[in-house]
Amino acid sequence: MRNFFIWARFNLAKTFIWFDERTARDAMSAASAHALANGMVDTVRGRLLPPMILQDEPVLLAAWMYGRDLAQRMRECVALESGSHWNQLQGEYDEK
Repeated sequence: MRNFFIWARFNLAKTFIWFDERTARDAMSAASAHALANGMVDTVRGRLLPPMILQDEPVLLAAWMYGRDLAQRMRECVALESGSHWNQLQGEYDEK
């Protein structure tokens, strides 16, 4: 349902372009930011495939995928910091 509201906001923002270009851009940016955040949340919850409803809009799909990739990189960084490899690197740094 979250993704439906993002999709609806984005398409509503496209209609704003006829009346006020700045409002349309702001609304599209907000919808993209929400898609990015949902990509991060979905990744944390284990959903790695984008929602079908966002696949019609390349901007929203790209934002969602960027959020997914960002969450995966953050997870890798946390794993690195808490793993034995990180402790080894820290030990090597402390010895110098």
